[in-house]
Amino acid sequence: MDSKKDFKTPKISFQIPTVTTTTTAANGNDKSNKLQQNRNDLDPRVNKRVMIQSGCSTLGSNVADSDDDKNNNKKKIRNKVRLKPGHSALDWYKLTNEVGIQGKLITGLDSLIKDEDFLKLNNPNAGNFKCFMFGVPTFKLKPYLRFNHKILQKHVSEDDCWTVHNGKVYCMTYYLHFHPGGADILLEEAAGKDCTRLFNEYHPWVNVEKLFETCLIGAYVSEP
Repeated sequence: MDSKKDFKTPKISFQIPTVTTTTTAANGNDKSNKLQQNRNDLDPRVNKRVMIQSGCSTLGSNVADSDDDKNNNKKKIRNKVRLKPGHSALDWYKLTNEVGIQGKLITGLDSLIKDEDFLKLNNPNAGNFKCFMFGVPTFKLKPYLRFNHKILQKHVSEDDCWTVHNGKVYCMTYYLHFHPGGADILLEEAAGKDCTRLFNEYHPWVNVEKLFETCLIGAYVSEP
């Protein structure tokens, strides 16, 4: 028997997936697109069951989280901006470890020597004040230097930007253009203000103390 003649090539069939679009003829406007639904299932802004990665930005086009937010005109998701080369999260980590550790990521310290409000809150004869005068980075001082709202309001520009988070004063000047949401939103909502609620609302997974470890200036003191 000739095996070549008797051998039959098996037939292999491929089923090409199709995407169907159904239209409800009720009013001619109700359309359901399965492709769009599949995309929505993978979009964390649409499907709340999808977990958000802690190492990624969750900022997106202004999409409200719920119907209540839409009714209240609340937008819980900010727009992202295209960061400049060299401004990734890894670049910030490198900058804080190489430059920040030397206390060089904090602006506005020179003006404190003549700031009456600062001198009233901090004892010039105290050990931490003397170390500060000798150039020891503020994040290394114990106890922390003290700052109030009046002092904070003097550091609200792009070249000298301070904020408060969980009772601690941080300098955001060098971080502004590393922020995935852009510098403008920080200047508008955080500069010279307590950003605790806002930051925790949009970035609850971020360890602020670690992120701004070498940008710590001191402790915030509420007005009496």
